[in-house]
Amino acid sequence: MKKFIIPILLMLLMISACATATPQATPTAVPATSTSVPPTQTALPTDTSVPTAEATQSNEVVTSNISFTNQVLPIFQTYCVECHGGIRTREGLNLASYDGLMFGSFNGVVLIPNNANESLLVQLIQQGEMPNRGPSPSSAELQAIIDWINQGAINN
Repeated sequence: MKKFIIPILLMLLMISACATATPQATPTAVPATSTSVPPTQTALPTDTSVPTAEATQSNEVVTSNISFTNQVLPIFQTYCVECHGGIRTREGLNLASYDGLMFGSFNGVVLIPNNANESLLVQLIQQGEMPNRGPSPSSAELQAIIDWINQGAINN
């Protein structure tokens, strides 16, 4: 009975987090001297990532798509796959493939496409709880994971 309590609590927490998601800020007005967006095409912010020290200082918005295969998977292979892929898959989480990542762990999903802030994977890396051994991803590598998730976590 005890082994079912934690997954159930995690599911309830994830459901309540989805129901209380905060709305995105509305875009700011464009000064009259600049070229404005036509009324039929409203510009919406696309970067809802958790700010890192680098991102906050540079105020850059990511405009290019992050590739899972070329950018995100190599980060997982460097920092995560020793425990979460290949021979071992701790907690049932296999980060050696896109399908394994999207399947999640024994406790449920670890990634919510378009919402890095609510993705357990990002939270654990940011809190320093993962990786459990060895060095952590750099802030640029973490930002690539965040941007990829916020861009829909596409298998590209």
